[in-house]
Amino acid sequence: MYILGFYNLREEIVREDTISISSGAETERKWGGENMYGQQVNNGIYMLWIKAVAADDGEKQTNRKIIGVLF
Repeated sequence: MYILGFYNLREEIVREDTISISSGAETERKWGGENMYGQQVNNGIYMLWIKAVAADDGEKQTNRKIIGVLF
């Protein structure tokens, strides 16, 4: 399971998605720039937090990336 969290630079949650995929499967996820209410976010810099949780032992890994949004 993956949890994707999109945050603004004030570390306020913009959107959160949970994705379940099989082990070893590759997947692609696109974000159209909407917040959790389906509204378009403003242009700017956002943080993407990716938390991976292993189904078998519950081990967690977290990674953070900075993304720019320009529409």
